Amino acid sequence: MGAAILAAAVTLAAGPPEEAKPQKIGYISPEIPKVTFPELKGEWQEGLVPDTLDLAERARLSINALTESADPEAGYEIWWHVLLNRKPPVLVHDFHDLNVQYKFQEALPLLRYASGSDQNLEVDQAWPENLLRMQGEDGLIYMPFEGRPWAGFHADWLEQKGLKETQLASTVAQGGWLGNFALYYLLSGDEFWKERLQKLVDGVARLMIYKDNYCYFPLMAVNPNTEVPQDREVVDPDCTREASGAAAGWIIQGLSQAYLAIGYQPALDLARKLAIYMTRHSGCYDSEGRFRGVPHTHLHTRPISGLLEFAMASQDQDFIEYSKNSYEYARDSSGSATVGFFPSTPGAGQHYSAKTVQQVARYGVEGCTVADMAALAIKLSLAGAGDYWDDADCYLRNQFAEMQLLKGDFVNRLLPEDRYETWNRPEFESSDRTVERNIGSAMSLASPNDFVGHPLTWPDRPDSDHLFLMHCCTGNHARAIWYAWRHLLHHRDGDLKVNLLLNRVSPWADVQSYIPYEGQVDVKVKQPIRLQVRIPDWTELEKTVCKVNQRTRELRWEGRYAQVGSVKPGDVVELFFPIQERTVKEKMWGVDFNLVVKGNSVVFIDPPGKYYPFYQRDHYRQDRVRWVKRRQFVATSPALNWPY
Repeated sequence: MGAAILAAAVTLAAGPPEEAKPQKIGYISPEIPKVTFPELKGEWQEGLVPDTLDLAERARLSINALTESADPEAGYEIWWHVLLNRKPPVLVHDFHDLNVQYKFQEALPLLRYASGSDQNLEVDQAWPENLLRMQGEDGLIYMPFEGRPWAGFHADWLEQKGLKETQLASTVAQGGWLGNFALYYLLSGDEFWKERLQKLVDGVARLMIYKDNYCYFPLMAVNPNTEVPQDREVVDPDCTREASGAAAGWIIQGLSQAYLAIGYQPALDLARKLAIYMTRHSGCYDSEGRFRGVPHTHLHTRPISGLLEFAMASQDQDFIEYSKNSYEYARDSSGSATVGFFPSTPGAGQHYSAKTVQQVARYGVEGCTVADMAALAIKLSLAGAGDYWDDADCYLRNQFAEMQLLKGDFVNRLLPEDRYETWNRPEFESSDRTVERNIGSAMSLASPNDFVGHPLTWPDRPDSDHLFLMHCCTGNHARAIWYAWRHLLHHRDGDLKVNLLLNRVSPWADVQSYIPYEGQVDVKVKQPIRLQVRIPDWTELEKTVCKVNQRTRELRWEGRYAQVGSVKPGDVVELFFPIQERTVKEKMWGVDFNLVVKGNSVVFIDPPGKYYPFYQRDHYRQDRVRWVKRRQFVATSPALNWPY
């Protein structure tokens, strides 16, 4: 059955609908050109599929959280904070809304390609329009204060820095907006997006101080017409604060995306100078990519992801190797690569003091970090730095999947009636369908066994349980869903390579994964292809059996890829391999956990969770796959070939 949905909504009038009655927001550029995007084309198919991890379905749920977080009465700005420890739970506006929203804006159209969801299409129109309204004459993106009384809420440093509360450009956030402009150009093909993107690159370049072969930004935020003082030193030379040199990675990623989208060489040149600064002069990493400075894992892993995108765009092997070393340090120094649990403090027990580790790591793992690590494993594999597909598979099937909010019934039993938190600014809050609107969100801090971050090592401190969402994690998580879905399989010149054994439909073939019920994956062929399928590390290659249309076919091997060979439309390729349970002991967060793992999937954990327990997966312990009826979208638009 044919379908056509909008990548970013096409013929809607500029601005939110009249009935929303938005506040008058003082955007720096209220007059903008007309914004239109072509339809996202594709086809729907319906049938039975294995009831196993389906990234397209996770993308659909994520779109619920991304779009329902948009407030039509505030120019579709997101509510970035969600307090679950309130009765009723509430959404909260504050300074970070627009400082985080670029993550949502990048993920949303991508996840529409993956899922076909057309939920709340008006958001897709409002966001690019308001992005244009926030771009000043100097090319930078400014967050307005007029009509947004919460704009300075939770940002006391603004007054300390002497910044005027009129229009404010966050230096680091410009990196995210760069990625948005690049994406909108690719979606629309309109030259004005290209022109605006170049203007933004040039505006970011003017925020820098240049030294030898590198540059850095001395100011974390500026007002319009701010002159950047050329005598300012590095903002945080010892990398002791979150507003540190590692944040250059956000800008590096946006500049790299700008280069890939429009080929603007100054973007890549600036990214290189910032990459040299971040890795050699910021104080946040040593020469091998190991983390230094502020003990915050995500502050280090997300910049490395940006660095790796630059390294891939510029084909710089030295920076690819540096990114690899940094990733492996994060993976191996603390936490558990088995499940993808990487605590908020990296390298626990190494160069950080025990007191610092206890203070920062007590809440568990950030959704941002799990997403970063999954993205890095995928990108490093694509860059040829090594085979990290099993790493990605472990993270995606376990902590990454479990940290996405799939149901909200647990919220009502979180807290007694007499225990709640208030920030005394009810005018910045809403309790309208809070839980329903956040289905599909990613938890900001979670335990190894629980959606809610609570310190197992401090049972006498229930007040320290982490019961709120910060949507920076939802944005990162959503972006990583796209990475995994996009690169689960690759098609080029008639060759189809399946990298991850997860469910996925495509124009070329459909992948149906029985894992972890059974050691089997089926590939239903739609176009003539030469097929190769990666077999995971937990099974022996020589025990893999291949059948094409129920007839055994001999396999050749290249690494862990089974070379099935040429197949034609209508062929059904079945691959069988042994799978069994094994018991694994992991020390996470200072606690000994017993895990039952089947393939790469955790099917049982002990001790169990407290509020929203993870790994309620008894059905996976059966040896026969469970089937579910599902409607699946096969996008046919050229965006499937995007470089990132």
